Amino acid sequence: MGNSWPTCNKEGCSGVSAGGEDHCLAHMELGEQTTTLKQFYESGRLDVRGVALSEHLLEKILDAAPRDGSGTQIFLAAQFGGATFEGEADFRGTTFNGAAQFRGATFKGSAWF
Repeated sequence: MGNSWPTCNKEGCSGVSAGGEDHCLAHMELGEQTTTLKQFYESGRLDVRGVALSEHLLEKILDAAPRDGSGTQIFLAAQFGGATFEGEADFRGTTFNGAAQFRGATFKGSAWF
């Protein structure tokens, strides 16, 4: 069964293509990735369905997250469905103010919420 989202052009990758680009967040060029993370910062909305998220990439996402007045990371909408967290995933201190979807996500390391 295929994915219900437009996928990355990298062979073997099922990650959602992001930011109007042909690649997922993990496979796009650095400049495209920076632009996509800036859009996340501005909107609070992130879609990384099916993406293989290294610890480093997850750290970049969390660093880019918008914050409230006390510095708490805020996700207004987060789609992690089918994503693979390759290492530890530490969401402690993160607030999900909208829908947060992790259906089918795989955690290869520890996860904290």
